[in-house]
Amino acid sequence: MPVTPVAVVSSRGRCTDPIITVVGSDEGWTACHQAVLAAGRNLLPVDAHREVCLIGDHIRRRLFGEESGIGEEISVAGMRLRVIGTLARHGSIFGGGPDRMAVIPLGVAMRYATEPEAGCSLTVIGDGGHSLRGKILAAGRIVRRTPAGAKDDIQVLEGESLQRMLDSLRRKLSLAALVIGLITMLGSATGLTNMMLVSVRERTREIGLRKALGARRRDIRLQFLGETVCLGSLGGLAGILLGLILGNAVALMMDGPFCIPWGWIAAALLICLAVSLASGLLPARRASRLTPITALRE
Repeated sequence: MPVTPVAVVSSRGRCTDPIITVVGSDEGWTACHQAVLAAGRNLLPVDAHREVCLIGDHIRRRLFGEESGIGEEISVAGMRLRVIGTLARHGSIFGGGPDRMAVIPLGVAMRYATEPEAGCSLTVIGDGGHSLRGKILAAGRIVRRTPAGAKDDIQVLEGESLQRMLDSLRRKLSLAALVIGLITMLGSATGLTNMMLVSVRERTREIGLRKALGARRRDIRLQFLGETVCLGSLGGLAGILLGLILGNAVALMMDGPFCIPWGWIAAALLICLAVSLASGLLPARRASRLTPITALRE
């Protein structure tokens, strides 16, 4: 049962940012949310009306540092609660998750809920299959006294469907990032080609001298292609490094894990190499076609 989605937790003269979610539940909350206790104990049936709580890792670190916080009193949403358990670091999605949650007994939540019409959600873990969904719907119809033949007035969200939604969102975001990257690469290729054409124009004497000393067209082409690939690769490496720094900085601020996307790094390097080669073909061809006499005169 949600008590308040935004709250400040304070203790010992310290307080958290107003990003803490307070929910009411029972002893099954940790199992249903796959949360692990780092210290203390879980909620018990006898705690139903006691002013106790479990706190996430983010709250513990902000209020108590490296201490466990067990037995300490905290103030949140007008309640004074005693900490009986702290949760291990869980990670977060868009800044939420168990790390920024305070879990209180359901009986206490019903007394302090800020919304007069606060609803409840029921999380069930079973052995899979469609029978569990049917049992939940049947039980819900009985509890809510839904007439026979009427449409179900409760919603059942299954873990598999949520996972499919997240996978679909991830694929769409990856595709959008790829399209944006390719458009950016197109602009970069144009700029790199123009820069190398200017370089060819400014180095005509060097090209003429090399040809006069015996350099072949292939040597000139390889020289300018090599320079273009080096410039493109250095730009790609700089972009990858900047992306890693910014991406993981955001992840650390959201209490997420440090991640190195090796697949995307490899794809970025290959794309940079291909774009660099394509950008260097025209300048290298133009440089190799210069004659020594014409080049030395300019």
